[in-house]
Amino acid sequence: MNPLLTLAIGAVALVYASVGHAGATGYIALMTLFGLDPQVIRPTALMLNVIVASIATGQFWRAGHVRLRLFLPLAVASVPAAAAGGAINLPTAAFEGAVGLMLLFSAVRIFGESRDVSADAGEETSTANRFTLPFMAALGGSLGLLSGLTGVGGGVFLTPALLALRAAPVKQVAAVSAPFILVNSLAGLLGGLAAGRALPPISLTVIGAVVLGGAVGSQLGAFRMSPRVLRLLMGVVLVVAGLKLLMKAGPLSRFELVEGGVGAEVNGPVDGGGGGEDAAVELVGGQQFVVFPGLDHEGRAVAVADVDLAVGEERR
Repeated sequence: MNPLLTLAIGAVALVYASVGHAGATGYIALMTLFGLDPQVIRPTALMLNVIVASIATGQFWRAGHVRLRLFLPLAVASVPAAAAGGAINLPTAAFEGAVGLMLLFSAVRIFGESRDVSADAGEETSTANRFTLPFMAALGGSLGLLSGLTGVGGGVFLTPALLALRAAPVKQVAAVSAPFILVNSLAGLLGGLAAGRALPPISLTVIGAVVLGGAVGSQLGAFRMSPRVLRLLMGVVLVVAGLKLLMKAGPLSRFELVEGGVGAEVNGPVDGGGGGEDAAVELVGGQQFVVFPGLDHEGRAVAVADVDLAVGEERR
């Protein structure tokens, strides 16, 4: 793997682990930027998630911040819901755009609270005890479903939800997020294996980078950082995740070559353009693709007219 990419992945692991997250959104963005195969990106990000989330869970556990009473109902309900969400096909552009805006709004709220001295002074006066077990299970199920629908790690949804509810002090929120991400990432990997998808190999240098980054970041978050700094970093992580979803939902869809022709991933009605013949929409690997008649594997999809219209032109 590119040394610069390896270094960047290690840096992402450090920053995310400091707030109890594992970095999947950052890994996916980096691997996409460096042109890795889309079929490799998702399982690789999940495997890196498992490594970093395991380290972060151990560090926050050693620091005494993990609360099983808060974690268990969230996790038990989220795992099957995430699996169900992953099996549902929705018009993803509008959905992911809305979720991205929600995460950006949550980040702004967290940034605002980090400037409020009373937010840190009230760290020990959370209202977790007033939430019933069914409420926490429903919250976990909802967040798991959202995670499965978007393919984004559940921590970016769990963190702002728990902070908004004042369910726990910020370090306990980070400590609960780490094992929550761990179990959901494992569930995602097991689901892929059950569907017959093999796990891609990961180089030892990349594993070493995320182990080092995860260990340093979670050590800082669990033992060194003040609640205010932790809130600021949580806000940064949510901004990255929100922007990633908005970019994914935007008009510049990525292109992929699929068997039988050129495929361009789309989220709406498609006209083949040129000759008045409509393109066919096919499901490939659980996603919608446009396949233009008459184009073979030497052709390329070269333009997107707008968010709902993909135009393919054969290049000789």
